[in-house]
Order: sequence, then structure tokens, then C-alpha cells
Amino acid sequence: DKITEGVPDVYGMKPDDVAKIGPFARYYKCKDAVEKEEPCGNMKWNDNVCPKRKFKTSWHPGWRVHASTGFLMASFMIETLIESLKELEGNYGSKTAREIYDELKAEEDSDYAAFSNTKVSDEYFNFVSEELVKEGLKTNIFFRNKAICKTALLPAQTRYLGILTESELKGEFKGFDKGMEMQNALKTPATEGKDNPSMALVYNKEEYQTCEVDLNVDHKNYFLASDQSGWASLKFPNDAEIAAYAPEKGEFNPDGVIVLCLYKCDWGKCPPGEFREEELKNGKLKLEINGNAVTDMIKIDQCFVLKTKDGLYHKPKQDNGRYEL
Repeated sequence: DKITEGVPDVYGMKPDDVAKIGPFARYYKCKDAVEKEEPCGNMKWNDNVCPKRKFKTSWHPGWRVHASTGFLMASFMIETLIESLKELEGNYGSKTAREIYDELKAEEDSDYAAFSNTKVSDEYFNFVSEELVKEGLKTNIFFRNKAICKTALLPAQTRYLGILTESELKGEFKGFDKGMEMQNALKTPATEGKDNPSMALVYNKEEYQTCEVDLNVDHKNYFLASDQSGWASLKFPNDAEIAAYAPEKGEFNPDGVIVLCLYKCDWGKCPPGEFREEELKNGKLKLEINGNAVTDMIKIDQCFVLKTKDGLYHKPKQDNGRYEL
């Protein structure tokens, strides 16, 4: 609000006077409205690159609003960094950088251990249904225990660093393993052999815009299992995930609660052929955890806790200590 108040209103101003205003504030506000009234409305979008791109709607902010938000965030981070450096200089005197790091790391580890042993307030458990509690779910595991998240979504460091894919293709925003285009994945025949083929990591090319620059980096990639290919599996954690998240011997000691998040369809309208919780109940969808049939998917927030005949807690495989969905 303070930014909006401070920015000059260009409605009715002469072009020469408007040109004297900085580019971020120029055409930001007209008639006390941000990026709406003319001439601000016509100047809302940066059309120097890919002018026919998607999402140029009335309810989406233009580049000046994004720029002002980014400036505020960057300013806060820079001020915090400067204050931190001053505090380090004043509190640690002649200590070496390594000595300062070791001292701060020990303090952080101590704080983390103390936090892990505190009781979680009951007010945070409202997303856990009574059904899950009756099934014996220990609600504190979501707030105090370590978890391994296997996600196909972008952006994600596990994708950029090649941890999810165990690939040599790495890079932030570019150069990483992008997986397989959905239609090509559907045409790929199942791999014959003893083991089930892996669920394909796929993306929908319709979500991507053709432009010489990245217009958006968030994409709903997902793991695909299709009735055209028969059984497919997802094994977790992989070796790279163990090395990244539980490198010490015996550190990976899971409770075995498995939460499955399905692809979130736009506006809740899924295309024909999507298999979800209803299909599990009517027998069209079949899931297994380490060979045990999933008998129920119990909703938790926007995802599902998987249940087998053994309940909600599943032991890893004896031969490799991992799981297979």
C-alpha cells in the first residue's frame, strides 16, 4: 500500500513528464488504480518478448507489480545479510571463518534437537481426520519426524540436482532431466522382465509455452502409470536420495507411513480416463506396497494415506530396506 501511495499517478500527465519517472513506477498507477485505468492498462504487459504468451488476464498482475514485489523481497534479504555480517564481525572478533561456522552449526544442531523434542500443539492437527486417528496414525510424525518427499513437481532441487532421477543431467531451471513427454510415454510399450517397469516421469507439453526465454518455471510434472502398460512401480528411496537425506548408516529408519498425492487437475476437472480414489474403491485401480494390496486411500489435506491389510504402517523390503509402490 505504501508503494502504491508513493508512486506518482500518471493519469493526465504530459508524455515528457511521464518519461522522467523511473521505468518501474512509470504507468504503475492511473486514477489511483494499479495497472488498470488508461494509459496504465495498455502498458501493463512487457510485450518485448513473446507478446502472445498465455496468462495475460485482468486478474494477473503486470510486470511492474512483480518488479516492486521482487525489489521489496531483495531489499529485505540484503538488509538482513548486512545486519548478519555486522553481528558476526562484532560478536566473533578474531575467530576464523571455520571457527565461527562450527560454533553456529553446533548452536543450530542444539536448537533443532530441542525443537524435535517439543510437544506439538493440538491446533495443528485439524487436517488429520478422525478416521486416521482411529486407524492409529501418530499425528506428530508430520511435524517432528524426518520425511523423504519424492516429487515430480517443478521447481524442485531434487530434480535440478539429479537426486530424483539419479541422472548426470543436472542444472537449475535448465539442463536437468526433464523426463518424457506424456503422449510419448503413453505410446511406450511396457518393459518385459521379472520386475515391473518404472513409472515414467512425464510432462505435458501443453503446459509449456514456446518462447526464447522461460516464461514460467512451475510445472505439474508427475509419475505416470497407465493401463496400457500394465503394472508399473515407483521404488523409494533411491540410492541418491539415501545419500542426500540419510547418509549415516542406519539413519533411514522409517515409520512407514506412505502419503500419495495425485495429479491435481485444473479447476478440479480431470480428463476422462483419470484413475483416482473412487477407482480404487470400485476395483478399477489397483495399488500395492511391497506386494501388499492397498485397501484404502484415506484423505489427508489434498493427499491420501495408503492403507493395506497391515494398517497404515508399512515395513520396508527385507532385502534392500526400501519401498515399492
